[in-house]
Amino acid sequence: MSKTKQQAVIEATSTKQGLNRFEAQAIGDSCLNSTISHLSKKGYRFRTEWESVPNRFGGTTHCNRYWLIGKPQPKAQEAKA
Repeated sequence: MSKTKQQAVIEATSTKQGLNRFEAQAIGDSCLNSTISHLSKKGYRFRTEWESVPNRFGGTTHCNRYWLIGKPQPKAQEAKA
């Protein structure tokens, strides 16, 4: 079974390096901020830091780098089951 886009993002943001939107394209995510938002609504927590990356025109582009800092906690009722 292959990995889903969300699984790939969770795995990549779990690393020391983290992940930005340009690196996310290599793992199949063309809109990382939307994926991060969706995962956040599911209970995942991310540390976000602005960074400047070189662009193809010789300048810099600003984007966020994300690191996973917390996974969803089971609800009290689910934990007792």
